[in-house]
Amino acid sequence: MKKFVAILKEKRTGELSEHLLRRHVDQLRKFQAERQAAVVRTFRDSSQAIRILICDHFGEATAIMESDPFNQDGDYASYGLKELLEANEDNNWLM
Repeated sequence: MKKFVAILKEKRTGELSEHLLRRHVDQLRKFQAERQAAVVRTFRDSSQAIRILICDHFGEATAIMESDPFNQDGDYASYGLKELLEANEDNNWLM
């Protein structure tokens, strides 16, 4: 499995609707159950958020991001997605 980092950008100001928040929490539960996300956090100033996704390929990571309620509802105007290369013993620390 690969890891992908998504940065959600350009957060809309204002309060979240109860419906949107529930959809978001449901997706987080799905991530946990299916082990699809290692990190789901917002930055302290709430202007951006980060997701570290665990999946097989870039297309799957893109599909996950497109299904994110915050993206579907326009709560974040855009996101960037990159594959993460981890340095570890299995890959000789990327040497």
